[in-house]
Amino acid sequence: MSIVKTQACKSSYTRLSYILNGTPHNSDKVANRALVVSGQNVNLLHDKNGNISATQSGAYLERQFHQSLMKAHNPHRTYQCQSIIVSFSPDEFDTLDINKQASQANELAQLYIKRFFSDSQAVSVVQCDGNGGKMHVHILVNAVNRQGKTIQTNRFSIFHLRKQFDNFMSQNFENVTGRPWPGPSNQNQRLDSKNLTTKSAWQKHVKQVIEKVKSEVTTIDDFLTKLSNQYGITVTNRSKKTAWTYHQQVKTAKGVKEYKVRDYYERRNKKTNKIESVRGLGKDFTKASITEYFESKNKKEVVIYGKRKSKSTNEPKPSEQSIQEVRERARIASLQLKQQQERQRLNIARLNAIASLQAEDNSSTERHRNQARQRRNQKRRQQVADEARRNDSAIPTTTRNFKSTERNHGQHHEAEGPSI
Repeated sequence: MSIVKTQACKSSYTRLSYILNGTPHNSDKVANRALVVSGQNVNLLHDKNGNISATQSGAYLERQFHQSLMKAHNPHRTYQCQSIIVSFSPDEFDTLDINKQASQANELAQLYIKRFFSDSQAVSVVQCDGNGGKMHVHILVNAVNRQGKTIQTNRFSIFHLRKQFDNFMSQNFENVTGRPWPGPSNQNQRLDSKNLTTKSAWQKHVKQVIEKVKSEVTTIDDFLTKLSNQYGITVTNRSKKTAWTYHQQVKTAKGVKEYKVRDYYERRNKKTNKIESVRGLGKDFTKASITEYFESKNKKEVVIYGKRKSKSTNEPKPSEQSIQEVRERARIASLQLKQQQERQRLNIARLNAIASLQAEDNSSTERHRNQARQRRNQKRRQQVADEARRNDSAIPTTTRNFKSTERNHGQHHEAEGPSI
């Protein structure tokens, strides 16, 4: 079963750089920090084959987040983005085929973003470099959508997200992976220290409590205080304060008993230095791992728009080779954009030419129609004139002469006038 965490981030640049451009925490299974990268409503860098590259620039994506941020009523808001982390269990992805499973995890993340955050800019990054070696997905959602409206913070409530993600996984996990979903990420009935019957059940309870408290506090001191005061779990140092042991008083059938467990311990062969067995809760629950978690969680950056000044000096500077690779990918992306614009320009010119030809054809057709109409009218007038001439020729000759004589006789008498 997977575990869902959420956190509001003050700097989208810091978070994007952390999940994209950092060095792997654990190189046992992978050589790179990011396995698969996808995005929604953002432009991503592509490789030479036109596929989305797993190597992206945090600064390039932050600029796109910033464009939406500047449309907001308050562009200098405290929190710029929301982070959602989904850690899959070995029952869901055992990482035996990392490339295939990373692609499936990315598909699930994209379906989840499209369904619940379709109005937002989002970036998802699949990783498998944690201390525990589990596959997990970082989902970073811009706090302001593309219209400049703030996304409601209650959509990122941890209890709401966990229930939402459980329902999503039950509906989509089998469709994507071809395997039935093992079960919900968060049990509805929380384990309580008063009804724990075995030490293994108590250790499972401690893991759940630690994950819950980590998501609710921001410092390691608050983490230890809340474990002790609210859940009765105390922590003691061992191995010269480099490791922890967890303690708790648990009520069992034989009375109250103290359970304790190490954070993580490896038993090695002294001659070969080979690991023979491991004990404890796991690498994710060690002092070093939890300390690193809170350091990265509280890492701050002063953002002056147009310039960036980081307060952390531990972040490695990008190598010249990586800078050249990013520049080359940016150049390819720019070239692809120009080619697309040129194709659009040619299409528009072709459509304009077709429209012009159609207009000319229409004009020529109308001209031919007018000419044909004039010829018909002329022919009709000619027929009328011919018909009139034929009628005149059909009148008898004597009738014409009589009329002519009468006309001449009348003219003669008029000429003589009256006699006096």
